[in-house]
Amino acid sequence: MPKVINDVEKNIFNSAMNLFGNLGYDAVDMKMIASGAGIAVGTLYNYYPNKMQLYLSVLEFSWDDTLKKIDKSKKSDISPELRIRKYLEVLYDDIEGRRGLGSEIAKEKNIDIIKEPKTTSFRATIVNELVQQINLIKDVNCNLSEKEKVKLIEVLIGSIPYMIRSYPKERKDNIDFLAQIIYKFIK
Repeated sequence: MPKVINDVEKNIFNSAMNLFGNLGYDAVDMKMIASGAGIAVGTLYNYYPNKMQLYLSVLEFSWDDTLKKIDKSKKSDISPELRIRKYLEVLYDDIEGRRGLGSEIAKEKNIDIIKEPKTTSFRATIVNELVQQINLIKDVNCNLSEKEKVKLIEVLIGSIPYMIRSYPKERKDNIDFLAQIIYKFIK
């Protein structure tokens, strides 16, 4: 009788998230993920055809959760300035919780990951949400074009992992700094 494994997908996800977060994309192979999930490598391939697809699925799931949190705060009745701060807090905390999982996207040698439609979709959604909030701020004296606003937000989001590593005990100061940059550019 075949061995029945409960929560296979959850075990795969947890194993992959842990390994990718701790070791990085390049250092992890499918055998390690399968072992961590308590399944055979062949079983893992029944769920995911290759490491990149598994990585992207883990990344997409974690960013979907981030987008849900951002959407929830979008519905609250607070000023756009405070909402931007809340977005930065969500991004900071979730990026920190992923332990660098998304940093593989920024590595040039993993350029194929950057071109994946899933990757560009959730990244664009996050950037567009922040740009929308900037546009809602009353009395904005902003000389930035929409394209420049997108670049500003992308640079700030890309800075979060660096700030987490470089200033790990300064969460509030780091978020304040990011918010101040946005406010200085738009006012």
